[in-house]
Amino acid sequence: MTPLESSARLAELGYAIAIHPSNPLARATFAMLEGLCELNGASPADYAPTTPADFFNLVGMAEWRDLDEKLAAKEAASWA
Repeated sequence: MTPLESSARLAELGYAIAIHPSNPLARATFAMLEGLCELNGASPADYAPTTPADFFNLVGMAEWRDLDEKLAAKEAASWA
């Protein structure tokens, strides 16, 4: 796993590339959560996930997995 360090520090540690795939998804998710809570007059803290499982539930991971299984049954291979 890539440590959460600046790109300069990672280069010092010998990393040639750092991959943080969940960073953009997390930022987009929290921005949408804040916007929706603002519209609803709610606090984002009341809905913010506190565990990875909570985050995956918030972004609908189970529904995406179910859809993949449904479509994979119709096709030869799954995309996930």
